[in-house]
Amino acid sequence: MKIFLCECKKMMSFRIFWIIFVCLFAINGYVQIDRINDRYYTPESYRSFFSETKDMSLEEIQDYTNEMLERQNNGEYIEFPMMLVYDMSELSKECENYPEYLNSIKEQTSNMSAVSIWGDSDTFSYRNIQKTPSAYENLPAEPLPLAASFGLENTFTSPITDFMGIFLVFLAVCGIILKDREHGITFLLSSMPKGRSSLILSKLFAVSLFASFVAVMLFAENLVIGGALYGIGELQRPIQSVFGFYQCNLAVSVGEFLLLFFILKIASYLLFAMIFSLICTVSRNNLMIYGISGAVCTIAFLCYRLIPQNSVFQLFHDWNPIKFTQTAEILGTYQNVNLFGYPVSLKISMIIIIVITIVSVILCCGKSHMRKFGLQMHIGLLLPLKCSCRQSKNIRDANDALAG
Repeated sequence: MKIFLCECKKMMSFRIFWIIFVCLFAINGYVQIDRINDRYYTPESYRSFFSETKDMSLEEIQDYTNEMLERQNNGEYIEFPMMLVYDMSELSKECENYPEYLNSIKEQTSNMSAVSIWGDSDTFSYRNIQKTPSAYENLPAEPLPLAASFGLENTFTSPITDFMGIFLVFLAVCGIILKDREHGITFLLSSMPKGRSSLILSKLFAVSLFASFVAVMLFAENLVIGGALYGIGELQRPIQSVFGFYQCNLAVSVGEFLLLFFILKIASYLLFAMIFSLICTVSRNNLMIYGISGAVCTIAFLCYRLIPQNSVFQLFHDWNPIKFTQTAEILGTYQNVNLFGYPVSLKISMIIIIVITIVSVILCCGKSHMRKFGLQMHIGLLLPLKCSCRQSKNIRDANDALAG
């Protein structure tokens, strides 16, 4: 425990990390606020609409929006922007038709199974189609409530936040793993009774703590700003009522989805933290660390962006560290991975891969640290002998010169 606290204290004194963290935290907040310019209506009008319709049923909201659209067509003044009224009209219809959407999944499965292109029972497509209805069977076939949700959407969909988060995780790993090497005390620490396995485990634990801190702070900031601008509505309502999550197959509330989102977001950042830790442990110098880390992130990003989901290389797209950071996309959609012709849940496989990777990295870092300690001990024993031999040679040369 003392070693872990020492590593945390070391990280707290890492000024460069905290300066960059504050700067990126401020930039992330500015970007979230600036996103209001991407919409056709202001946050004030959005909040005002839901304040006006909070006691209305879906039918009453549709009548209310249809009336305003008709007034707009007649050239009359309406209280809200036309695009806002139109969007709310369409969303209220979707919420009301949600039971029909669930029933259509079963009908679509029957129709697609009858088509010859999907008819081969030994293919991934056929197995995936047959598996789809069971994924939605636990969802209640009831209309969804219409509530403010753009604040949640801003929280869940912010790619620049993940970019900043991964960079901060890399800085945290460098601050914890590389500081001892830069100060030249790695050999001294490794020679202590708890300077090997206990030391590397404490470092990995500290890395995990600060990676979790980064994930929570950045996305909590998104949630607070999104909630202040647009509101998040009631946390007890189904997640399917949130804009963009209509097709989610999880029978959870908005509050439960938020909890799952933060847990998996932390897990995805821990995955990057462990990968960077392994690279720092096995690399010989800082240049190799920066090069390998940059190459790993670049390759992962290219696989995620360039490989389509229907490709034979689909696994490199889905089982990908960058893909795993897209937590809202993974939780909010029903998606299976093609594993030798059999559909495997992306959600479940993601958790398994992250756990296996973290455990494997811990074991590899421990072995690598022990191996380096043995090499350093070997060098430490040879250096005095080498210096002694060199000193003796210098003495002999000096004596020969004097004798000549």
